Amino acid sequence: MLSPIRTNVVVHLKFYQRDRILLGATVAIFLILALSLIPVLFFMTHSDRLANVRTIFHQLSSFAYLVTAVAVMLAVSDQIRNRSIKMVLTKPFPAEAWIISVLVSGLIVAAVFYAGVFLICSALFAVWGIPFQWGLLFMTVNDLLQTLILVSYMTLLVVIFHPVLAAFFAIIFHEGSFYMLKLLLNSGIQALGEGSVSSSLKAIRALVNVVYLATPALTPFSRETEKIYSSLRLEDGKLQYLAFSLIYVLVS
Repeated sequence: MLSPIRTNVVVHLKFYQRDRILLGATVAIFLILALSLIPVLFFMTHSDRLANVRTIFHQLSSFAYLVTAVAVMLAVSDQIRNRSIKMVLTKPFPAEAWIISVLVSGLIVAAVFYAGVFLICSALFAVWGIPFQWGLLFMTVNDLLQTLILVSYMTLLVVIFHPVLAAFFAIIFHEGSFYMLKLLLNSGIQALGEGSVSSSLKAIRALVNVVYLATPALTPFSRETEKIYSSLRLEDGKLQYLAFSLIYVLVS
């Protein structure tokens, strides 16, 4: 089992290195996110340095998050488009080996990116003379786990849809959108009271609840950890949420 996984991981990593579309997408994402860092880097005061570290972390993390998802999406799509997926899933490798290799290759790419994010932000603490905050390490690991959730979700979507449609589906149809739809349906049911229209809305709400529960949460436990992201300070009792996120990744 390990040998097929290792072979497929190497194939995926070589694809990431050579694909020009991925290179173009990476450069485009970097330039877009870099534009928002110009005010941070050139119009900074001493009192703003901690906030600027937080901003830089969020932008670099977003870069790693998006590029990893795009890389995995293109790798899976390339095999489907070239009609090599049938061969991969039958002989000589079992289907589970290929699926695991996709996730492992995404983990490697994300780990490299987030290691760089952590080192860059840690260096900023030292250069700007700011006391190091361990919340940075927590945020790095947590964002890495959230990236793996996105990778598994995008892998499923790309197998079903064209990459463009898969990206559109992931942006529009996610846990948050279904949650808002649930709230709207609940408000409509309460406003209408009893009746045929209300019964129809209840049936729709039941369907939305099923989809909501089946859709992965891309940012689990965000409410419980939001103070760490705003202050960069690691609070007591929050490390458990990394364990919870890891369990969620394994389940998803």
